[in-house]
Amino acid sequence: KAFRFFLISCFPLLSALTARSQTSLGAHVTFSEYAGDLNNNEYHFYEYDRTKLGAAISFQHYLNPSFNLVEKFSFNQVRYQNVFKTIGVDADFLALNVKLKYKFNNDYIIKEDAIVAPFLVAGIGGTYIDSKAYTNLDKSTIADGEFQANAAFGAGILFQFNDRWG
Repeated sequence: KAFRFFLISCFPLLSALTARSQTSLGAHVTFSEYAGDLNNNEYHFYEYDRTKLGAAISFQHYLNPSFNLVEKFSFNQVRYQNVFKTIGVDADFLALNVKLKYKFNNDYIIKEDAIVAPFLVAGIGGTYIDSKAYTNLDKSTIADGEFQANAAFGAGILFQFNDRWG
């Protein structure tokens, strides 16, 4: 069964990368949202039976004022059931991605040491999926250790609190 999930990273803890600070470490708390064939591809964000938290760790490397290289490993969970509890999925995801981050705070558009630093990010990677049916009647396996290629992209804003935290 095909499905997609949305990942939202909360509280990234990483420092701004500049020519003098070449590498940073990030720690992320995540949660995922389900949208797929089980709910007619409808988006019902934040309708959780119970929120399933995940986590991620990322490393960023300064390439030049405009670009960083980002490696990210994450563990995420999705649990969805319809209101009758007759259709559902319970899935765990392990993902590894390599991404290129375009920083608008590159001294061409915004100052490199700006407190508010918007960015775009895109990359590729792989996801290990372990999922099963999640209903009152069925707990059968859907994907038992399946590996899928993935593409990741997004936009964000880094709020730089000081030289070490943002």
